Amino acid sequence: ERRPTLFDLPPVIEMARKRVYAAGIEARTTLVPGDFYKDPLPPGHDLAFLSAIIHQNSREENSDL
Repeated sequence: ERRPTLFDLPPVIEMARKRVYAAGIEARTTLVPGDFYKDPLPPGHDLAFLSAIIHQNSREENSDL
């Protein structure tokens, strides 16, 4: 079974949790709090989609990603 995982800072995860439950998709969605600058990405995924990240980083930070 493939399911999306949202990995973001803890305050963002809490906002997302409310929306995920309101939409009734909590059984199909995994929410993981963390900081991609410090924490490893959750394992077991074929794709990582970075939204609203690359535009705020420097070229060097994006290369490190």
